Amino acid sequence: MCATVKKGKFKLKSYSVDKELIFFPSLNKVKKVVAFSIIKVSDLVNTLSVLKELIEKGSLSYFTFQISISRTIEEYFILCLVDFDINTILDTVNSLKKILANKNLLPFSFLEKKQLENQFFKIGFTFLDSKVHKLKSTDSIIIENERDFSLLDIYNLDLSELENKDNFIYNFTNLIKKFNIEGYLVFNFKSESEDLIVTSGYFIELKHDIQDEFNLEYEINRFFDYDIVEPFSLEINDVYKVLWRLDISDHYLLFKDMEEILISRYKKKEIDINQVNIEFEKSLEENGVVFHRLNPKSILIESKLMFMIFKEIDFQLISRIFDKIYPKYSIYILIIDDSQYAEMIKVKKLTELPNVRILDYNTFLQFDVREFKS
Repeated sequence: MCATVKKGKFKLKSYSVDKELIFFPSLNKVKKVVAFSIIKVSDLVNTLSVLKELIEKGSLSYFTFQISISRTIEEYFILCLVDFDINTILDTVNSLKKILANKNLLPFSFLEKKQLENQFFKIGFTFLDSKVHKLKSTDSIIIENERDFSLLDIYNLDLSELENKDNFIYNFTNLIKKFNIEGYLVFNFKSESEDLIVTSGYFIELKHDIQDEFNLEYEINRFFDYDIVEPFSLEINDVYKVLWRLDISDHYLLFKDMEEILISRYKKKEIDINQVNIEFEKSLEENGVVFHRLNPKSILIESKLMFMIFKEIDFQLISRIFDKIYPKYSIYILIIDDSQYAEMIKVKKLTELPNVRILDYNTFLQFDVREFKS
């Protein structure tokens, strides 16, 4: 393998970064190259479809969809490309960029250089020369050096009995946030045969306190009313599988079943803007955020920020508000309709202004209103 794993120590110093790719050259006689690329997307539906086609063609070895959960939630696709020829890998990535540009309604970006490196190793592997071992009392993996340490607890996901598929991602991520846990929800997609793609999932809990005795397994299983998570004991020699986001679960779903779980919250539904306003105000109140409703489309928050909600863009109203209050107040604009949002973010003279943020509806659903108090 391209990862060098030794008892008690885990080394991955052989990698290199070139623009939007991390390369791991082979250390044995089979001179294959393993490469990883990370895409940050808003249009999950179309991106998932494109990556499925690349796996079916053999252009991708596998890919994972990763949801990073802390105070905020970020979603990434992590691609694994394996070939004897680096140029073939580069051609695949360039081709993918063109396909996504043509198909995706919402913006996407390939992480590059330091941003790519940081995101790839972020799940506990910040220092590659760290010692890796298990805690005697648990299945936790501890990664430590003289400066810092991280604990990894890994849980397999069994989604076979999941009843409320539409709300699983929302419920799971919000539970993790409620418990003030940092973690990574990972879904692996791989080809089992020429016409069969299977998927599996696991959750990585990242801790920084050895004395943390919170029973995550019990709390999550109690909420979903069945054993949806179970602790997974990872052998030291297999730690690299977590870094490479490989499949480590024995609970599999067909592609179409996992697709239904992931994209259910993206299905087009008639969104009641009045209900959006009611729930938003309720969330502000519950989190102690001071606000004042100015009109049906505008809310002044903490006397320093204007939050505007539109189903469709009203450029005249937005222009008048900017003339009156910007840059004295920061401005957040929520555009509920995806096509309208796509048009809005093309207005560079607006989106590139400091202290101005444009949100689509799915980003808004994951937004932590506690940020307004900082």
